[in-house]
Amino acid sequence: MAKCLCRACEETFTSVGAFDRHRTGSYGNAIYKGQKFIYYEKPSRRCLTCEEMKEKGLLQRENGAWGGEKWEDAGAIFPRFAKVSG
Repeated sequence: MAKCLCRACEETFTSVGAFDRHRTGSYGNAIYKGQKFIYYEKPSRRCLTCEEMKEKGLLQRENGAWGGEKWEDAGAIFPRFAKVSG
C-alpha cells in the first residue's frame, strides 16, 4: 500500500488523495493591477487538525496512517489486485 508522509505535520497517509485532502488554504495568490504584478498575498496553506480530518471523512487506521473509506483501497477498486494490496 502506498504511503505519503507530510513533512509539515509528520502524519502518514494511505494515498496521495488522502494527503491532498488534509491540506487547506491558499498558496499566496498573485495580485495584479491591470496586467501589472503588484505583490503576492501571504500564503495561508496549512494542515488540517485531527478533528478537521475526521470531519472531512478521513479515518485513522490501526497503523496510524490516515485514509479514506475502504473503497479507496486498491483491492476494492481493482479486485484482481486484492491479494497484492491486502
